[in-house]
Amino acid sequence: TAIQQAQQELDECWFCGDEREALATARSEKALALRMQAQNLEVQGERSENVELLNQARRMYVESAGLYRERDREDAAETVERLL
Repeated sequence: TAIQQAQQELDECWFCGDEREALATARSEKALALRMQAQNLEVQGERSENVELLNQARRMYVESAGLYRERDREDAAETVERLL
């Protein structure tokens, strides 16, 4: 089940409290920085009609979204840990 999987992930996680939070914060900051860079590239690409810049912006958006999803999974795992 999802709860068992989340517990297993927590058991395998070698980060504890503060270290886990620091990693999650760094991941969120990187995701935000990537998103801001992607927005700038998107504007530049639209203004110059440069498809490569638009494609690069799209890749950065995808990477940023992945980092946010990773953070969400960690938050969910912490919630399950507290509930168990």
